[in-house]
Amino acid sequence: MRKILIISLLIPAAVFLSSCAYGLYNFFGREDTVRTRAGSLAQLDTPSTVSESDTSYTVAVITDVHFGADKSRGVDDAFLVWLDGLEHESALPKFVLCLGDIAEHGYESEMEDYNAFCDKIREYGPEVYSVLGNHDLYNDGWQYWKKIVYPKTSFYHFKTNNFSWYFLDTGNGTLGTHQYSILIDALESDSAPKIVSMHYPVYAQGKFYFCLQDSVERNLLISYFADNNVKLLLDGHTHEYSRTDLGFIEYNVPGFLEKGQWALVTVNETAGTVTEKLVSK
Repeated sequence: MRKILIISLLIPAAVFLSSCAYGLYNFFGREDTVRTRAGSLAQLDTPSTVSESDTSYTVAVITDVHFGADKSRGVDDAFLVWLDGLEHESALPKFVLCLGDIAEHGYESEMEDYNAFCDKIREYGPEVYSVLGNHDLYNDGWQYWKKIVYPKTSFYHFKTNNFSWYFLDTGNGTLGTHQYSILIDALESDSAPKIVSMHYPVYAQGKFYFCLQDSVERNLLISYFADNNVKLLLDGHTHEYSRTDLGFIEYNVPGFLEKGQWALVTVNETAGTVTEKLVSK
C-alpha cells in the first residue's frame, strides 16, 4: 500500500516537472556545477562612479526580479521613475546590486530582457552588479548568464576607497568546498570592512528551508563573517524582508517583482559603517 502511494505521488510529479518550463533535468543535475562556475575569485576594477573624494554614498539593492514570470511588471518602470526623480546627480546610487533570480526560467530571452532593464539604469550612470540565483540556472541558464549578464562571472570582488565588496555563487544552495576555501583565504587576508552579496540567506530569521542547505557551511560562514570584519550580508531568495544581527547584519531584501520594494544601503567609507532602508514603488 505504501509503495502504491509513493508511486502514485511520483508519477504526476515527474509528469509535471518534465512538462513545465523549468526543465526536469535542472531539478536533478546540471552539466555546470558551482565548482566549474566559481573556480576562481575574479577581481574587478572599482566602479567608475566612485571617486576618492566619495566618503559617504548610497547603493541601491534589488533582488528576485524574475523576468519571464507571469506577473505585471510595473516595478521596473517604478524603479526607473525613482531614479529619474532624484533631484541631484549626487543623490543617485553609485551602483546597483541585484541579488539573483533575474530570470524566471533561465531562458536567454529573459536574461536579455533583464540586461535591457540594466541598460536603462546605466543611462543614469550606475553600473549593475548581478549575483547568480537558483532560477537563473534552470534550463541550462548558466550558458546565457556568462554571455549576457555583467560581469559575466558568478564569483567576484572589487574594492572602493576603504571597503571590500564580495559577490558569491550560491545558485545551487551551497558555496561548495572550493569556492568556500577561496573565500575564506580572501577574507582572512583582507582587513578592510566588507559587504557580501549572495542569493541564498545564511539565517533569514530561522527560515531554514530558504537558506544555504548545509548547516555546517552556514554556521562556519556566520562565524567567519563575524570574525573578519564583514559589516553587511545582503541576500534574497525568500522574497521577504528581515534584518538580523549575527555579529554582522544580515539584510534579507524583499522580492523586487513580488513586493515592489528595494533597499538603499548608505556606506560611510571614512567611518567604516553601513546603514540600510527599504524603498517602495
